[in-house]
Amino acid sequence: MGDEMREQPVVDAGSRPWGRVRHLPGGWRRWVAAICCLVVATAVTLAVISYNSPLRRLSRQVESWAGGQDAVLTATTQLYPEWPELLPERLVVEAEIRPETTAAEVCELADQLNGLFDPEAGDDIRRDLSLRLTRSGTSIVYEDQLLWPRSSVGRDWEAPHCAPLEYAYDLAGPGVEEIVARPDSLRVTRADADAVPTGLVARAPADAGTRATATDDVRVSGWQVEVRADSDKTVPTEVLGPVMEALPANDDGLVWLDSQGDSASVRPADSVVSLTARRLEDQPGGPTVEEQAAAVLAAAEGTPGLELVGICASKWLADTTDDPDSTGSCVYFDLNADGAIVPDTPYPHGLADPDALYAAAQERRG
Repeated sequence: MGDEMREQPVVDAGSRPWGRVRHLPGGWRRWVAAICCLVVATAVTLAVISYNSPLRRLSRQVESWAGGQDAVLTATTQLYPEWPELLPERLVVEAEIRPETTAAEVCELADQLNGLFDPEAGDDIRRDLSLRLTRSGTSIVYEDQLLWPRSSVGRDWEAPHCAPLEYAYDLAGPGVEEIVARPDSLRVTRADADAVPTGLVARAPADAGTRATATDDVRVSGWQVEVRADSDKTVPTEVLGPVMEALPANDDGLVWLDSQGDSASVRPADSVVSLTARRLEDQPGGPTVEEQAAAVLAAAEGTPGLELVGICASKWLADTTDDPDSTGSCVYFDLNADGAIVPDTPYPHGLADPDALYAAAQERRG
């Protein structure tokens, strides 16, 4: 039997032989090429859109601006695209400034950065500016933040307010770890958390320009102090221990102290001036709530213009374990015209013992 006698495979009508592939119309190579071209074109389009977006354009402008500034050592930008219905677009600018740069020059740099943002060009985005330098061993940071579009609030942001930064330059030196200045605030962190700077004067800016609020915050690690006043006010405050030694009477503003989340606030007002210690907690290995409260009372007594002292603590409520966010209970003391605590006028609530607190305060005062 020869080759002609070999059995041929049987192929049904309408079927195709094994091993044979059906080709795409026009050839598969052409289809693959078309798909690749489509992918590349889409990627290029997205890249162009991203490159021309306000965030990218502003980032390039900031980098170009920094390259032409002798006072700027380095500058970086971070882009945060919009998160629908939650967070607006945000551009974070951080720059390292030469130590010899003056406060006025730093303010001018911040002004120039703000000038790069044009709301008419679609730059109504949130931006965070941070200019950092080291002076006299102290890290000084100038921060400015715009949360909402300028066009929507109708404010004039032509120039930052430089008073807090100028004051930061005065405070820089040994014992001061960091100072963060903003156009309307100042925060001071001392290297020694236990060292409350006696004689440190916190002042509010004399002119807040078009800012809605003029705030001068002087924060001390351990004990924290903030001074707030109207834009036309200057509030000198000397810090002694956990409360203010002296307060200007009948001044509009707010002064409060904070220690590790616990705070004591002094609120000067037209008619009532009050001191309140909030959320005091027992410190492990340190003073108890009652000891802290007694210290507040002792320091508050005799303060000119102080009319009311209130102290709050969560431990004075029996049910605070069921409500971790509870601010606890408070006890209030009136002060007479001489600033002396009136012992028979407390308003106790919860588990507070005003008589014991008053006795402990008097013992502290000797």
